[in-house]
Amino acid sequence: MNNKKNNINSNIIFNELYKGQMSLSLWKKHLKKAIGATLLFEAIISPALFGGYLYQAQNTLSNQNIYITKDVAFSYINPLRPDTYKIPIGTFITNHKFDTPVSADTQIPFKLYKDVINQLTSNQLLELKKIYKDYWLLPLLLTLSGSTYCTYLQYHKDTQKAKKDIHKRGMQLLSQNKISSYLHDKPHVLSLDNIHIPKDTECKHLLVFGASGSGKSVLLTQFLNQINIYADLHNDKRHYILTDVKPEFVGKFAKPDDFIFCPFDKRNVNWSVFNDINEVSDYDTFASLLFEDTDVKDPYWGIAAASIFADGLKYLDLHNKRTNKDILNFFKLPLEELKRRIQTLPPDLITSTQHFNTAESTLGSVISMLGTGLLPFKHIKDDDTKSPFSFKKYIREEYKRANGTIPNLYLLVPSNKQQLMAPLLSLVMDIMISEALTLPESQECRLYFVIDEIGSVNKINLLPDLITKGRSYGISILALTQDPGLLKAKYGDQVMQSFLNNFGTQLVLRINDAKTAKELAENFGFEERLEYKPSLQLQDNGQRVPSYTQDTVNKGLVVASELQNLAPFQGYGKIVGYNPFKITIPKIFFDNQKGVKHFDPVDPVTIKKYQHYTSTRQELRQRNTESLLNKFKKGDE
Repeated sequence: MNNKKNNINSNIIFNELYKGQMSLSLWKKHLKKAIGATLLFEAIISPALFGGYLYQAQNTLSNQNIYITKDVAFSYINPLRPDTYKIPIGTFITNHKFDTPVSADTQIPFKLYKDVINQLTSNQLLELKKIYKDYWLLPLLLTLSGSTYCTYLQYHKDTQKAKKDIHKRGMQLLSQNKISSYLHDKPHVLSLDNIHIPKDTECKHLLVFGASGSGKSVLLTQFLNQINIYADLHNDKRHYILTDVKPEFVGKFAKPDDFIFCPFDKRNVNWSVFNDINEVSDYDTFASLLFEDTDVKDPYWGIAAASIFADGLKYLDLHNKRTNKDILNFFKLPLEELKRRIQTLPPDLITSTQHFNTAESTLGSVISMLGTGLLPFKHIKDDDTKSPFSFKKYIREEYKRANGTIPNLYLLVPSNKQQLMAPLLSLVMDIMISEALTLPESQECRLYFVIDEIGSVNKINLLPDLITKGRSYGISILALTQDPGLLKAKYGDQVMQSFLNNFGTQLVLRINDAKTAKELAENFGFEERLEYKPSLQLQDNGQRVPSYTQDTVNKGLVVASELQNLAPFQGYGKIVGYNPFKITIPKIFFDNQKGVKHFDPVDPVTIKKYQHYTSTRQELRQRNTESLLNKFKKGDE
């Protein structure tokens, strides 16, 4: 453990030393250039300044009206001569009148020479020297400062190269504000904070992935609210069918005239399967949806049960017995009576003859499966106080409000009733999907199928058809799941891939499972980028010269580990036709409506309800026994 720790520390130290060497080498490299540029500039301006100085000096008169000569002006500013240097007086000085004669060849210290010149010129040459010295120093300082600044900029640019990659092609990850600017003017109904989801992409469906607590439900409440507001504001026909698996949305959004389907809720619609049978083929279709399962090892049992169930529905319909109670009572009949009644149907309608003629044990298994499939119907109560409800009519928009809007439909699936609700939910969803795919084609979204926790509800056989064909009929699917693995297990890899391919808008929040996170991260695509990597090259003279190499790399826009570590309400999204983007779900919550419950359970049925029935049977049996004994005593028997 200590060795591993030491190795890690050594690696960190090495990296820091490497960074230091790289920085020092870069500074040396660019500082040399800065100094060279400064010297070059001074070399260019110095002759001009010197020429200007000589010109002005030669036009300067001494206090005795004698012009300064070029030799005097040059000697006066010579920086190479020390003050003690002996210099000849020269003709300029000797041309002036002094108390005693002075020879031009007389040598005096350079400092004394300059003092004499200053006295003769009244310090004019000294002032001129100072002026041109400033002219020379000022450009020097400016050039040196500018060069140093340019050196820093170049150094900073070079050090940032490794941190900045250059996009070449592929997708790019956008910020929320950036994607918002692209979509700001798009007509929309749904939006995610400031990100507008264009109306022309709604029918390409929307899929949300996210673990429990990641913010899916909060996002869904915002979407439902937006749909309701838009429909009310524009008297628009768009409406939604919501599969509420908790339930948690009815209390927030349901209106008094909205529909609720749940046999365990007092507000349940008055529905029987006969309400949605319009033609002979519907009997067989609905029966197959309820019983057949192509994923089982031997599908015969489901096919046989569906066939008998379909024929039973035909018999009941012909005899005007169309309640759920009629269905249950019919299939409680003894096997021979069941067979006899079905055989009274017109021969063209019967499809179950071959199944009744099988071995007794086989037929017994079929009837057993039939009984299991009918269990949910025990909980669907017929209610004569309500108008009959038809899912097909609902899809055809035959239930309208006075203002032309369509009520929403809530399919409630209480968590403790999921197993009982599963076949019913699949059946009614398939009935509606089948009818929806017969609607007139429309480019405008009219209906949202909202499926919360799509992975946990029972398999919906026609869902793949709705995904691929629904957009042509103005239908949008808004699906949410916390476990894509369940979705894949129910529908298979091929359908799961179809989900990813056909959902135009996808939002991914925190994902706990590593494998799922990897698959979803890859689904956001890749980007080809140019990356700069710093290096130190050793020259023949032993000097280290910094340089950068370019590498073309392909990188995923989103990393799986990022999806696993996302904070609540944070995620990534993509809309068809646009680059992926980061998202933050606004923390907007909705209170429950006063007096509207998420779930209003029917009165519980306990075994005590049947105690009266049992005691009555026992009393009747006792009376019959006593009657027989009395008859026997009288000799009647």
